[in-house]
Amino acid sequence: SRSGELKSLMDNKAGGSGSSNPRRRKPVRKVLTCVYCHKQMKYKSHMNEHVNTVHLKLKPFKCPSCETAFAKKSNMKFHIRKHHPGIWEFLGAEQSHVSMPK
Repeated sequence: SRSGELKSLMDNKAGGSGSSNPRRRKPVRKVLTCVYCHKQMKYKSHMNEHVNTVHLKLKPFKCPSCETAFAKKSNMKFHIRKHHPGIWEFLGAEQSHVSMPK
Protein backbone atom coordinates (compact mmCIF):
# COMPACT_ATOMS: atom_id res chain seq x y z
CA SER A 1 0.00 0.00 0.00
CA ARG A 2 0.97 3.61 -0.48
CA SER A 3 0.92 4.43 3.26
CA GLY A 4 3.19 1.43 4.00
CA GLU A 5 5.71 2.63 1.41
CA LEU A 6 5.63 6.15 2.86
CA LYS A 7 6.17 4.85 6.42
CA SER A 8 9.10 2.71 5.26
CA LEU A 9 10.64 5.69 3.48
CA MET A 10 10.22 7.90 6.58
CA ASP A 11 11.78 5.21 8.83
CA ASN A 12 14.81 5.05 6.57
CA LYS A 13 15.27 8.84 6.56
CA ALA A 14 14.88 9.03 10.36
CA GLY A 15 17.59 6.44 10.99
CA GLY A 16 15.11 3.63 11.56
CA SER A 17 15.73 -0.06 11.17
CA GLY A 18 16.42 0.22 7.46
CA SER A 19 19.08 2.91 7.76
CA SER A 20 22.43 2.02 6.26
CA ASN A 21 24.28 5.07 7.63
CA PRO A 22 26.83 3.70 10.17
CA ARG A 23 27.16 7.10 11.91
CA ARG A 24 23.56 6.86 13.12
CA ARG A 25 23.92 3.50 14.82
CA LYS A 26 24.58 3.30 18.53
CA PRO A 27 27.66 1.24 19.40
CA VAL A 28 26.88 -2.15 20.86
CA ARG A 29 28.34 -2.42 24.37
CA LYS A 30 30.05 -5.70 25.07
CA VAL A 31 28.69 -7.54 28.10
CA LEU A 32 31.39 -8.87 30.42
CA THR A 33 30.93 -12.20 32.21
CA CYS A 34 32.58 -13.09 35.52
CA VAL A 35 34.82 -16.14 35.15
CA TYR A 36 33.94 -17.28 38.68
CA CYS A 37 30.15 -16.96 38.91
CA HIS A 38 29.08 -15.95 35.37
CA LYS A 39 27.46 -12.71 36.56
CA GLN A 40 27.23 -10.23 33.70
CA MET A 41 28.12 -6.54 33.76
CA LYS A 42 28.49 -3.74 31.25
CA TYR A 43 31.55 -1.98 32.65
CA LYS A 44 35.07 -3.31 33.19
CA SER A 45 35.50 -1.25 36.37
CA HIS A 46 32.40 -2.86 37.88
CA MET A 47 33.64 -6.31 36.93
CA ASN A 48 37.05 -5.63 38.47
CA GLU A 49 35.45 -4.42 41.70
CA HIS A 50 33.15 -7.47 41.75
CA VAL A 51 35.97 -9.98 41.28
CA ASN A 52 38.27 -8.25 43.78
CA THR A 53 35.66 -7.94 46.52
CA VAL A 54 33.44 -11.00 46.06
CA HIS A 55 35.82 -13.67 44.80
CA LEU A 56 39.34 -12.57 45.78
CA LYS A 57 38.12 -11.07 49.09
CA LEU A 58 40.54 -8.15 48.76
CA LYS A 59 40.24 -5.36 51.32
CA PRO A 60 42.80 -2.75 50.31
CA PHE A 61 41.30 0.18 52.29
CA LYS A 62 42.41 0.32 55.91
CA CYS A 63 41.12 2.62 58.63
CA PRO A 64 44.02 4.84 59.78
CA SER A 65 42.79 4.64 63.36
CA CYS A 66 41.94 0.98 64.04
CA GLU A 67 43.30 -0.85 60.96
CA THR A 68 39.89 -2.36 60.09
CA ALA A 69 40.00 -3.27 56.39
CA PHE A 70 37.37 -2.60 53.75
CA ALA A 71 36.77 -3.72 50.18
CA LYS A 72 35.43 -0.31 49.13
CA LYS A 73 36.73 3.14 49.94
CA SER A 74 33.19 4.41 50.52
CA ASN A 75 32.69 1.81 53.26
CA MET A 76 35.92 2.86 54.93
CA LYS A 77 34.86 6.52 54.85
CA PHE A 78 31.51 5.64 56.39
CA HIS A 79 33.26 3.63 59.14
CA ILE A 80 35.64 6.49 59.96
CA ARG A 81 32.83 9.01 60.11
CA LYS A 82 30.72 6.80 62.37
CA HIS A 83 33.39 5.35 64.70
CA HIS A 84 36.20 7.93 64.62
CA PRO A 85 34.62 11.39 64.14
CA GLY A 86 37.79 13.17 65.32
CA ILE A 87 39.86 11.44 62.63
CA TRP A 88 37.12 12.20 60.10
CA GLU A 89 37.39 15.93 60.79
CA PHE A 90 41.18 15.80 60.88
CA LEU A 91 41.25 14.22 57.42
CA GLY A 92 39.01 16.97 56.09
CA ALA A 93 36.37 14.41 55.34
CA GLU A 94 33.52 16.81 56.07
CA GLN A 95 33.77 17.69 52.38
CA SER A 96 33.02 14.09 51.41
CA HIS A 97 29.66 13.04 50.00
CA VAL A 98 29.29 10.19 52.50
CA SER A 99 26.31 10.83 54.76
CA MET A 100 25.77 9.72 58.32
CA PRO A 101 22.83 7.60 59.33
CA LYS A 102 20.24 9.27 61.56
